[in-house]
Amino acid sequence: MVNFTFDDWIIGVSTLVILLFGYGLGSYFFYKSIKMKTMLLSMLSLSMISVSFAWLPIVLDFFLVLFTNTSGELLVYIYLTWGQLPFSVFLSQYVAAELLLPSKKIYIIYFLEIIGILFLVFLFLDPVNSVIPVGYPAENFYYKISIKNNSFLGIFGLILILFVFIFSGIGYIYKSSISKPQIKNNFRFLGIGMIFIYLFGFLDSILNGIFLVLVRIGAIVGLFLSYWGLKPRIQKKHHDYDNRVKVITYFLHKPKSADISGEIEYYRDLLKRPIVLFISFYLGDLKIFKIREVIQKLKVYPEIKDIIYRTYETNENMFEFTQNVIDKFDIMLVFCSKEALSSIEVKNQWISALENKKSIIPVFIKSDYVPDLLKNNEGLLYDLYDFDKTVLNLRHLILKAIFSK
Repeated sequence: MVNFTFDDWIIGVSTLVILLFGYGLGSYFFYKSIKMKTMLLSMLSLSMISVSFAWLPIVLDFFLVLFTNTSGELLVYIYLTWGQLPFSVFLSQYVAAELLLPSKKIYIIYFLEIIGILFLVFLFLDPVNSVIPVGYPAENFYYKISIKNNSFLGIFGLILILFVFIFSGIGYIYKSSISKPQIKNNFRFLGIGMIFIYLFGFLDSILNGIFLVLVRIGAIVGLFLSYWGLKPRIQKKHHDYDNRVKVITYFLHKPKSADISGEIEYYRDLLKRPIVLFISFYLGDLKIFKIREVIQKLKVYPEIKDIIYRTYETNENMFEFTQNVIDKFDIMLVFCSKEALSSIEVKNQWISALENKKSIIPVFIKSDYVPDLLKNNEGLLYDLYDFDKTVLNLRHLILKAIFSK
């Protein structure tokens, strides 16, 4: 058995702990993202798992030398260490583009794809001459494998790292300074997290010895902060959803006519001011729900003053848009589909409405697609074969919801 030095044991064991923590944290957050049906959190979790591959060769070589007294193949370690970088950057920056510049997301993705492909090309063309292995054979095993900054691999790697540092790190922090109080911490944690991950990643390439342990712990802290910035928060309020709909004036003085038209007229007479609606929907559901037609129909009714919805033609991110309009509407209509259930934007909108005690009406084709927290709300089963009846029932529910608070 090889005689490991104190530094060998500290670096080997601590890197193993950090690797397990990185995989464990990423896997746990991925599980949570699947459970919450949050695509952006899924992508960020996968980027955590991907970036953890940078530490895998150190742990593999540590145990290989420990049990066989022989170091592993350097070429394999190079691919494991650096092959993950373009994928980790792509996943994390897709999230950043969605939150910071959704209208320019496609250009950001194309840029990262081009740089990432070039990075991988040079990684496979000349891997051995593009890196600096630290540790073996001077030490018992490889402590790290850094890329040469003056190589093509180093240049494209530096571009990817600087892009993350500036776009998502500084970008998130700047966004936090101009955002409303409710979402300041989201962007602050995301920004600090990205800076930690890539700052400590850079320090990992220039520091040696025991300092590597501290550097790698710093990167893990960055991963945790990034997750905390994107994690949806629901304030724990004591809502009794089974009893939310109280007895209202209508049921105390119900007109003889039980048809919907009669009820609509009754509610309109009680209404003291026009209603402002917010419509939350997944962009891909525009056609199936005929959302544009629904909006046009609802605008005709005299009790509807205005209808607010996101047009997707602005750089304003999803968090900012929702917080800017949260005090401007009375009732939210949530069009529920399988895709909407997985949409971070739709979820952010109805969670914000819940927290601000807004009335929410789920509109669905299948009740399975209604979020769990909204299942006790009175909703509307969308009739695909009778559009006029659907709109009439929706009008009825909107008026009814005003007096059900």
